[in-house]
Amino acid sequence: MAFFYEFLEHLICKCMEDPEERRIKLNEALRQNLEDAKKARENWNQPTKPWGFWTSDKNRLMWEEERRPSVEKVMGRLSPYEAQ
Repeated sequence: MAFFYEFLEHLICKCMEDPEERRIKLNEALRQNLEDAKKARENWNQPTKPWGFWTSDKNRLMWEEERRPSVEKVMGRLSPYEAQ
């Protein structure tokens, strides 16, 4: 009977995780999360757009297109003073 219990104990222990290995994996995951959080905090201080982006041709042309009288007077389009 003791052989049977030893066999079951061995089988169960074989299927279980090694606690030391699990702790090492957890520490590595926590370290990786900490590094990612530090990188994210550093990126928060960076501007999302470069200085002077509003003077680029693309933005200037979009602004000019919006200001065209033919576009401004389209039916259903309110001026900033009419908006509520």
